[in-house]
Amino acid sequence: MAQIENIRDLEILAAFAQTHSFTETAYELNLSQPTISLAIKRLEKQLGKPLVERRRFGAGGVQLTEAGLVAVAHVQQVLTELDTLGLAVSAVGQSRTRRIGLPPIISSLLAWESADSRPLSLAGLTGSLSLQTVGSGRLLDQMRQHQVDYGAVAAVEDQLAITGVETRKMITYPFGLAGSQSLISRIGANTSGGIAVNDLAHLPESVRFVTLNHEFIHAQASDALLRQHIPASRIIEVADLDTLKAITAAGIALSFITSAGVDAGEGISFLPFTDAKAPQFNIYLFHDRDRATTPGAEADIQAFTHYASHQLASARF
Repeated sequence: MAQIENIRDLEILAAFAQTHSFTETAYELNLSQPTISLAIKRLEKQLGKPLVERRRFGAGGVQLTEAGLVAVAHVQQVLTELDTLGLAVSAVGQSRTRRIGLPPIISSLLAWESADSRPLSLAGLTGSLSLQTVGSGRLLDQMRQHQVDYGAVAAVEDQLAITGVETRKMITYPFGLAGSQSLISRIGANTSGGIAVNDLAHLPESVRFVTLNHEFIHAQASDALLRQHIPASRIIEVADLDTLKAITAAGIALSFITSAGVDAGEGISFLPFTDAKAPQFNIYLFHDRDRATTPGAEADIQAFTHYASHQLASARF
């Protein structure tokens, strides 16, 4: 049986699976590049097979091997389980806490800031509740592992299918670029007309971009669109929405973001992608059928669905 020396190596492998770059992984985790390389090498030695391969010629850079892909799938499950370890231990001998999943942008649309906020009582929810405020990328992983009862999540897919989880598409927002007034003026963009994907290649090379990391669905949309036209050296990844907005408002970079994450009063202009095939920020309500096994849980799901449907119906576009 393989003996894994430390959890940090697993976290590094999971991060590398998102970036496919030792340099970007080091930047994202605030570590040195040799630290990333050594962690991967330790795992390869412990597991007995190469996990990454360098492609010296042509496109591709550093990629996961077939064994690496298998390892990453298991690592993601392990890390997800560790995320809930404390909650599971603390719940021993108590009635089960129902977990509500709400990513930050969707929480803002629902005017739902914390588990103790006023909307909780307005929604009519009862019992022991735990609010999981994580990005949609992480929340989707938790849903696939059946670790969250109900909530709302964003996905780029037009139809969201997860075994054992019932989903209902509610509203769609575009992805686009947001920037300070000065930066938008400098690149000569027309804020009323949006931006075409092909226009990205014609922006000045001095322009930098900032987006959210793999914990958010923005990373998947960015991989499908932004990274196809912009070199990785010009893209900054951050771990939270507040940091992204601060960088954007300061005029340091254009942010790759959904319009749902931009407020009119923030002094930021938004340029939606006009291409029909550009990724969309689709919001789904969901509940796990296997976890909703008591009358109280079913009543909560109905109350949450009613509240969220009403809020999203009047949310900004």
